[in-house]
Amino acid sequence: MATRSVGLPVSVEPLDVRHSDCFQRDLRHRDAALVSLNLKERGGLKMSLDTEKLHRLTGKKFPELYQHHPDKWREMVDKARDYAQTCVAAGEIVRVGDVVAVVQNAIRIDPEFEHHLQTKGLTQRYWVVWFAEYIVEQVYPQSPLSHN
Repeated sequence: MATRSVGLPVSVEPLDVRHSDCFQRDLRHRDAALVSLNLKERGGLKMSLDTEKLHRLTGKKFPELYQHHPDKWREMVDKARDYAQTCVAAGEIVRVGDVVAVVQNAIRIDPEFEHHLQTKGLTQRYWVVWFAEYIVEQVYPQSPLSHN
């Protein structure tokens, strides 16, 4: 390995930082941040059903899954709302995101949902979040946005 002078009476060998612990740790942090950002962009952390998600859910026949047993999904959302109410502080309101978070856990283990994912070959985790957002919106429709 060649040495180079850095203007001091001592010569320093170039350091290959790609194998240093600090560099590797920085890469892991960067990768974790990118994964987190990617999840946010893909809807993994947002609690809002948007038009793109709705179109993708429709393309994979999730509305039909909902329509097969709407009472089951409505009951799931209502129970999730009641449970979320027990978790928020007195005087606070239960928000849509609170209900979606609880519903996700129920959906993950629902046999019909699992079967739907399996038959469609869907392995991505965001389908759970998106379907949770979808069924919550079916039970508690979002009011249209308007100018004040």
